[in-house]
Amino acid sequence: MHLPSGSESLVWYGFLVFNRTPMLTDASSLANMAYLIGDTLRAEYDIDPMPIYEELGIDSAGPESAGDRISNKVLNQVWERAAEACGDPALGVKMGLRTQPSRFYVIGHAWLASSTLVEAMERLIRYEEILDSGITDIGFEKEGNAYVVSESYPNPADYPGKLSIDLSIVSLIMLAEAAMHEPVLPIRLELMVPSDTPTDIYGNLINGPIVTGCEKNALYFSAEDLEKPLPGSIPDIVEATSVIADRYIASQIEGKVAHQVRELLVKMLPSGSVDQEAVAARLFCSSSTLQRQLSAEDTSYRDVLESTRRDLAEAYLKEEKHSHAQIAFLVGFSDQSNFARAFKRWTGVSPGQYQKAEQ
Repeated sequence: MHLPSGSESLVWYGFLVFNRTPMLTDASSLANMAYLIGDTLRAEYDIDPMPIYEELGIDSAGPESAGDRISNKVLNQVWERAAEACGDPALGVKMGLRTQPSRFYVIGHAWLASSTLVEAMERLIRYEEILDSGITDIGFEKEGNAYVVSESYPNPADYPGKLSIDLSIVSLIMLAEAAMHEPVLPIRLELMVPSDTPTDIYGNLINGPIVTGCEKNALYFSAEDLEKPLPGSIPDIVEATSVIADRYIASQIEGKVAHQVRELLVKMLPSGSVDQEAVAARLFCSSSTLQRQLSAEDTSYRDVLESTRRDLAEAYLKEEKHSHAQIAFLVGFSDQSNFARAFKRWTGVSPGQYQKAEQ
């Protein structure tokens, strides 16, 4: 992953942070999971997934961006149709074996760049809602000489089904191998399935007992394996992807129109032409219509403008790659003094004091 520097960073930061599809109000997952199901049907069973996509209204061309999302209700229907089409109880396992870090949006990049698998697991837990915003209880803790990754469901209706669970289990194993450059096999697997459920579908993926009839799903890994230094550790990448992940999560709770306005402001701020009429014209509506739409989302044009400027200004100050005069220009101020006054109004401190506090 190439991280740009200097004047390039505005475009890079703005696009990755703000150019995202707002999350649906119901629980949702990354849309590429639906396409992974289709890819597996085609590759493993020679089944064309297009009829499933057409039936459920899914774009057969694939997601427009890695951050696109799909309703869990629709994704569950994709699982159901795929299971009916192939009739294979190992579908989830086979999908997991095809999983690549790129399927996990910025979490995949952070995973590969982490210092250890412990750090990678902690980051995965922290940002799990990017993968699936459904309500689950996820844990990661050390028990003796093992680390345990667990998941349970306070509301039984949120249980995603065994195929989805198998995908998560095997994907985690594949991610660990990708980061370590060698197999990292769990030493124990516990499953929330009936005690008589066959477990042979996991093959040689578990280096220890597989226990069924449990109250939660849990993978146990050797502490020695998870605490080893990873060969691809790049702390700067981890930090950068954490910023992107945080912003992505924040963008999901914004209203749709506010999100569109923020996207445009990121691109338009350096030009200085960011009045409400100019933004409304880009959205093909009048200024008054835009204000009514933003009011319906409990915000205003001024609020979105101020928060966008503040977020970008804080990011640039943390980077320490631009002078304060340059940052003033990049966030749409005509001079440094106006920027300094606005920044102190936003944060209570001057840009210089903010930078010192962040060092």
